Amino acid sequence: MQKHNMFRALHLATGISGLVFFAGFDILRGQAIDMGLQQFAGLSISIIIILSGIYDRIPWPKKFSLGSLFLLYLGGILFMGLRPGSSHGHQHLALLSMAAFARGDFIINTLGFVPLGFLAMALLTEMRMAGRRHHLAWTLAFCLTLSLIIEIVQYVFLPGRTSSLYDVVANTMGALLGAVLEDLENRRRGSA
Repeated sequence: MQKHNMFRALHLATGISGLVFFAGFDILRGQAIDMGLQQFAGLSISIIIILSGIYDRIPWPKKFSLGSLFLLYLGGILFMGLRPGSSHGHQHLALLSMAAFARGDFIINTLGFVPLGFLAMALLTEMRMAGRRHHLAWTLAFCLTLSLIIEIVQYVFLPGRTSSLYDVVANTMGALLGAVLEDLENRRRGSA
């Protein structure tokens, strides 16, 4: 039971940290407070992370809670991944290149997909359509495909955004981490 509480506390701390970060984003940059669309999306995603940590305490059926949180978070990922970038163009030969590695982007992409992997795995587990290995495989396949689609759309339709295989790798690693954490959490709940 203590491990379950530690995991929940970590989940809540992550979401609350996101709330503080996005609420104070302008202050951190030394600018006047001007809540933009990106900050609103970040705040919304942080709230979804908090709610996904307590989804079993929300007074709705678990499938509905998990499905709603999954769709909301997926919408946030799509918004953040498909919003236009700066006005400079990209090189046409750089589709999914390995040339542009930025450690900060890699960490953000990894962490951004952890809740998506967590929620996808939790939803599949709650639906009980197959065994946990199948749930893990479906979660990874979905997140990998989603990441590839985002990177291709960035390259083709969003000048100013850079498509990178590093982003695909980071997103997939984050989804795997989230799915494994949910699987561990689910097994702990089952043994409690």
